[in-house]
Amino acid sequence: MIQYLDEKIANYEVCVILPSGYDQTKKYRTIYMHDGGETAKQAANYIDHLILSGQIEPLIVIGIEPINRNNDYTPWEAPSTTCFQI
Repeated sequence: MIQYLDEKIANYEVCVILPSGYDQTKKYRTIYMHDGGETAKQAANYIDHLILSGQIEPLIVIGIEPINRNNDYTPWEAPSTTCFQI
């Protein structure tokens, strides 16, 4: 069964999704997903299907919710894209 853990790390909402049969003693590859926990949760069922059908190895998914999307995803302060007029 997939395990969902919601954490707050440095003011960011983080969703950690552990694969079915997660074992703390094993190492897992990890996917980091921007735009948060909901995106990661939406992908979790499909990823779990791929794992259970043997198409991919078990992995951990981490969804990170941005605080300010424009500033979090650019190395400089970005103006809002909603201000553009055409």
